[in-house]
Amino acid sequence: MPSNLVRSLFGLLVPAGLLAQEIPPAEYAARRDSLTAHLDSGVVVAFGAPDPVSIGRWAQLPAFRYLTGFLEPNAVLVLVKRGGAESGTLFTAARDPRRALYDGFPPDSATVARRTGLAVRSLPALAPMADSLVGLGLPIYDLRDFATWDAASQDSLTRGARFIADLLARHPGRGFEVRDAHPRLDSLRAMKSPAELAQLRRAINITVASVKQAMRSAKPGMWEYELEAMIEGGFRRAGADGPSFGSIVGSGPNSTQYHYEKNDRPMRAGDVVVMDVGAAYHGYAADVTRTIPVGGRLTAEQRAIYQLVRDAQAASERVAKPGASWADWRTATREVEARGLARLGLIESAQAIFDPPWAERCR
Repeated sequence: MPSNLVRSLFGLLVPAGLLAQEIPPAEYAARRDSLTAHLDSGVVVAFGAPDPVSIGRWAQLPAFRYLTGFLEPNAVLVLVKRGGAESGTLFTAARDPRRALYDGFPPDSATVARRTGLAVRSLPALAPMADSLVGLGLPIYDLRDFATWDAASQDSLTRGARFIADLLARHPGRGFEVRDAHPRLDSLRAMKSPAELAQLRRAINITVASVKQAMRSAKPGMWEYELEAMIEGGFRRAGADGPSFGSIVGSGPNSTQYHYEKNDRPMRAGDVVVMDVGAAYHGYAADVTRTIPVGGRLTAEQRAIYQLVRDAQAASERVAKPGASWADWRTATREVEARGLARLGLIESAQAIFDPPWAERCR
């Protein structure tokens, strides 16, 4: 039977939201245990991503996916630790049957419970359960559902933020605390299991293969978006979810913009093009940046800067070992950059400084 037909039939047999779960349920359970291990008692409330607001690829929030592996929108995880006993409940939203014609059939609660190892309840039961737990005097640790870290402190209108605000409003004078669980979870996510490393390597290998193809194909007269399409098409052909962030393909003057994403300029002979791209594979992201000459050869000035960057990278690679600090890496890199820029006459000396407009953010 052709492999594509096998995949199609498999997709019909397995409910949406439970495909491609290569990390075993026991590992998700161990992550939840690690998160609550430092609590004497308390309640962790983690919010998943809401329904998509536009047509496009929906993605689960990283913190929620890390703890559950559940890939359906509008879910909430509640972990309770009290008197040494722990329990976990996943609250899921009912789907409008008409939406199933568009989005597919969600897994039923029995399937979700079996695959996640969690008790499963409907979303309307969440507020009454939270009220009862607050009544017991247990502190609340929340994992908010902000879309990006830039919006973490300003975004007060997310579903999770409103739920916590309403919970506080329903219990005035109780004096219970709401604490941020993200720092603890972030420290756990920094350590990768063998299964996670395999996912990361797959994401990186897919990215590298696509970038190599783009490097071989770039030529004067091509548009930046042609390289973008080639790279992202390579991601999907290799089984990736898609790009892990907006692809940056900047040539000529656009190559100096950190987060250039228009990718709509024709590339010319004499340009360099910067490709800052990454594939997402089952929730794990790669990030690879390469700079190449569009015409196949660097000018003398471009070569000098390219070599300086490569020398700085080599210096950081020598320092990047177990036990080294971020400051060690930064110092080694900056010293090479400063000496090289001074040698090229682009700064006054290796000790030169400048006053950036964002200086207040560096204090």
